Amino acid sequence: MSLQSAKASDGAHYLLLRARAHYNPALSPKQVEADPAHYEGYALEVQGKVMGWAGGGNNVTVLLLPTNDVNDPLSLNVPANEKTFFSELQDMGGAATIRVLLRVEALEAGSNIPKYRVLAAALEDDVEAALTDAKTQAEAQKLQKMWDKAQWLQAFRRSLPPDLRGSMPARGGEVRAPLAVEGDASVQTAVYTAAMPPELRPMFLPYFQYIASRNPSLSDRDVGLITYCLLTDSYQLQVDPRLTVSMIIAESDFDPKCTSNKGAMGLCQLMPDEVQRYGLTNGYDIAQNIWGGVMELRECLNRYQAYAAPDGSLSDEQIRLAMAAYNAGPGAVKKYAGVPPYKETQDYVRKVLRYFHQLCGTGSTP
Repeated sequence: MSLQSAKASDGAHYLLLRARAHYNPALSPKQVEADPAHYEGYALEVQGKVMGWAGGGNNVTVLLLPTNDVNDPLSLNVPANEKTFFSELQDMGGAATIRVLLRVEALEAGSNIPKYRVLAAALEDDVEAALTDAKTQAEAQKLQKMWDKAQWLQAFRRSLPPDLRGSMPARGGEVRAPLAVEGDASVQTAVYTAAMPPELRPMFLPYFQYIASRNPSLSDRDVGLITYCLLTDSYQLQVDPRLTVSMIIAESDFDPKCTSNKGAMGLCQLMPDEVQRYGLTNGYDIAQNIWGGVMELRECLNRYQAYAAPDGSLSDEQIRLAMAAYNAGPGAVKKYAGVPPYKETQDYVRKVLRYFHQLCGTGSTP
């Protein structure tokens, strides 16, 4: 590994791993340190220099000094898959700037000090070399846009006539979003797909028809808004929309006015603290509720990314754990080291998986 000639292939491999980890580019070690339990399972990227080494063999620890957080060095255990990289880095004197992809691990009992798992590492020069490749750069830009909800909604608003514009809050401040569209399925499809990415447009009508069949009491305007929000929010946060559909079926069967005996609200059955955490003003509003629900689902999937399939796709075990956390909370999943022995949660997890496999064509009709 040479500092003089950056290797784009190493950087591209790092970026691929970063994409599969669904990292949050806005998350910093300082934020994690302030509330490590909340960020358990999240992935973040840190740039910095290795300032110290300890141990040897299979127990190497490095002290990383982030370039944007000089007062808070991070102590990181080097995983087997990155030992060669860090060994070569040590041979070079450790002076190079590197990027490290980290996942926030569960806290140790009685401790509030964040723990990190190293997912990948690469020289900053290698990553920059990979980003100069047009295809790699386009993928990086796509990942960045996933976390820019305001930009997405503002672009959608500009595409609509004034009478179809409304407002809702989103992370980062007040933005404008579409109101429901009046008209039948053909009108809904024409208006909404005009502002959707090309890869989502063919999905709109089939999802519209399926959601309408699940809850015939819904008006076309509500089905259209649900379909649009479900597809675009899932797309932005890289959640399989079939899993989002399965979750909503299990939660409310597409009833926007649904209220549980515990106070959970709307399609995704958001609790009041979740409504507050995601900066929503109305837990029953369709657009806000789906955004909050998909955000919560993405966070639950992130917690159990280690159980994903080898290619990074969803596995049944990752879905089981994520949906158990969505229903009963991550604390219960941690306590029982798996799906808690609650009948409600176990039935819920089975229902989500059953519908997900049905929608994927890999299971029977429930």
